[in-house]
Amino acid sequence: MSVHSQIDLYNKKPAEGVKPAARIHDGWGVPKDVLGTLQALFNKGRKSPQVIANGYVQLSETGFAKAVINRDLAPDVLSYHYAVDLTTTPWSVKVTKCPYHRVIDNGDGTGCVESKVQPARTRTVKLAATA
Repeated sequence: MSVHSQIDLYNKKPAEGVKPAARIHDGWGVPKDVLGTLQALFNKGRKSPQVIANGYVQLSETGFAKAVINRDLAPDVLSYHYAVDLTTTPWSVKVTKCPYHRVIDNGDGTGCVESKVQPARTRTVKLAATA
């Protein structure tokens, strides 16, 4: 099972109609790994969205299918969406767990998909400098 994520890097305040300066696809973009990699790039003093995107693809040791992309991924394939505001210090990262169908364990090694869609959940994380 993949956890497809899109990471949008903004060099202008993210708002309606503002396009990201760079986008990244991560085929295993769970928050622990994505935020850890972004934290490492922040600590290294990276500034340019393109340099950050290229650094993310090279630095991230986990996952697969990491690439800089030029258009949005289809929303129905995303597990997480990250919006990184590079205009703030420290960087502000809006993490959204996308809507999903819960998988129910039948207890016998099988599962079924719940028909009710679980709503999206969003939180904001600040990446502070660490030693």
